[in-house]
Amino acid sequence: MLSIGELLANTLSGDQKTREDAQRQLEQAETNNYPMYAAMLCQELANEQSQQYIRSAAGIALKNSLTSSVGFNLNTLGISLLIDYHYNFYLVL
Repeated sequence: MLSIGELLANTLSGDQKTREDAQRQLEQAETNNYPMYAAMLCQELANEQSQQYIRSAAGIALKNSLTSSVGFNLNTLGISLLIDYHYNFYLVL
């Protein structure tokens, strides 16, 4: 099984089959165990040894998961999530 970093990198592949397979695996991880999925994305986002494009993909996937129907919608709680270009997270109440 590929690591979260490898899957994120594969979502950016020029090969359509590789991209679709990686996306499918990430969607399964999100659906099957959302807390673990979100934790892995956070770890990858914070990993300063990872390539910048992988960290960016992790941040975008995390943001998308927090506002999707699979995760929880922060807006319904009156909370906004901001991520700056240094990958700092801010919750605005």
